[in-house]
Amino acid sequence: MTHSATRQSLILYLSHILLMIFGLATLSINSRALGPDGYGVLAFLLTISDFAALFFTFGFFRTCGFLIAKADDIQAEREITGSGLIVGLGVGIMFFIVILIFSFFVDRIFGTNVGHIFRLFSPFFIVKPVIVFLAQILTGRNRIVTLSALNIAPKSLYLIVIVLLLFLIGIGELTLEYILLVNLASVTVIVLLLGVWSRRQFLAPH
Repeated sequence: MTHSATRQSLILYLSHILLMIFGLATLSINSRALGPDGYGVLAFLLTISDFAALFFTFGFFRTCGFLIAKADDIQAEREITGSGLIVGLGVGIMFFIVILIFSFFVDRIFGTNVGHIFRLFSPFFIVKPVIVFLAQILTGRNRIVTLSALNIAPKSLYLIVIVLLLFLIGIGELTLEYILLVNLASVTVIVLLLGVWSRRQFLAPH
């Protein structure tokens, strides 16, 4: 194994460790702030959205990553990336529409009272498929450092904002809406930043 491959493997391994640590910290804060019932609702919302997102990748994004890895020149990589970003945004919009429609039936299907929350935050779900696409692009380009940053950055940003809110308003005032907003907004900010970076890296002319 070359020095570069060893370094990349170590970075990816460390990012997974950090992700687990951040996940435990997030779990602790969320469960204390929301209590068993509120945390159960949060888990339900995120599980439903993550599960539904699996059906909106269609294997297309993985194929994009494979094609980029096999591309012969930078122009081909740019064309694949540009087309993939357009499709990714289209899939994200479709996902948003499906979540919005689903919100009118979720309470009837599962006997819950979360439909209004899905409707309130449904625009943020546009980024769910896009972040999968960005991960595949980075994998295809062998940008392991950036991929590791993509994995841990949303959790890091979420924890930073939540800790600030803890100092400003106290844990007792952290409602489900606050926590869900910070969670989805953190992912959205990172996706937008990575999207700008991707455009500069792959779509800008020489």
